[in-house]
Amino acid sequence: MNNLKLQEFVDFLLLMGWIPTSEGKKFREYQPPKCLGLPMDYFLELPKDDSKKGFNKYAQRIVEILSKIYHCNPEDLQIVLEKGHDIFSMGRDSRVN
Repeated sequence: MNNLKLQEFVDFLLLMGWIPTSEGKKFREYQPPKCLGLPMDYFLELPKDDSKKGFNKYAQRIVEILSKIYHCNPEDLQIVLEKGHDIFSMGRDSRVN
């Protein structure tokens, strides 16, 4: 697994309708959109700093969780996370023109 960046996760979650709900010193919580059918108290917690030791292992676990939620394999999800801006901006451009 390549090194993912925190901003790639944040961008993906926001694009998919997740809402930042609260934050502490080290983490920010995101609540899923209702359409996913997850429990009302479900949330994902992302660290606020991806330069800290252990972020890569944490990121790997988040990819596994998100791949289960979105019913895709982790490798495909990682590509979407890494290329998200390019993929989604192409889709928006084609719909606008």
